[in-house]
Amino acid sequence: MEIDLELQENMNFLYSHDVEFMTIEVPEERRGGKPYYLWGDQYVNVEELAKKLFESNGYSVISGVELRKAYNYIGYCREFELEEYIETLSGPTQFGKLIHGNKVQELKILRKKIKALKQEVLTRDKLNRELIALGIQLHKEIREALPLNLEREYAVFEFIKTRKDEEILSLIKFFDKITALFKGTPDFYISKGDEFAFIEVKSDNDSLSKWQNCFIHFFREIVGNNIMVLNIVNDKW
Repeated sequence: MEIDLELQENMNFLYSHDVEFMTIEVPEERRGGKPYYLWGDQYVNVEELAKKLFESNGYSVISGVELRKAYNYIGYCREFELEEYIETLSGPTQFGKLIHGNKVQELKILRKKIKALKQEVLTRDKLNRELIALGIQLHKEIREALPLNLEREYAVFEFIKTRKDEEILSLIKFFDKITALFKGTPDFYISKGDEFAFIEVKSDNDSLSKWQNCFIHFFREIVGNNIMVLNIVNDKW
């Protein structure tokens, strides 16, 4: 099945603002009340189907939440667990604070560098790739200091490094603006060549939450129309 990102419809009559979406009809079966869709010779859930669909069309597909976490290290917007990670290094006891005290100070200095360089990037409206390197360094330091499984986030950094400056800069601007919006990140971020987009996946009778609506609204306002809803429905309807 081929994906055409230009094949979009206006869903303004359903939502509070314009939402670009694609509808795909796929054979469905219900398991425990949840929809599963046919891919090849097996039934998969709606997110797995969407991922396989885009990958089969030559797109790189990564988790939208993991991408946002990676950009949080790059731009240090104090989202997710970053601040908690750094504070955890102090340890629950005075002994723990003595052990990790130097590490905490090092991370706070690194965090300060990232915030300053991000502000410089935003002011000049030009990406400095040292910002990505510093974000990766912060991630590495936390990953080595705490027993956390952050390997998938590291893979996202490697993905970001392959993207063009204009795309990275636009996402830094976006995530800097929506620091207070903790929910609503779309399921996937896809890319192929110069193309990139956030994709929110919905099955039959599913709809966007208010947080997802907000994310889409601000993304379109700050970055552009590179965001859409993929609506997967039963082909028997």
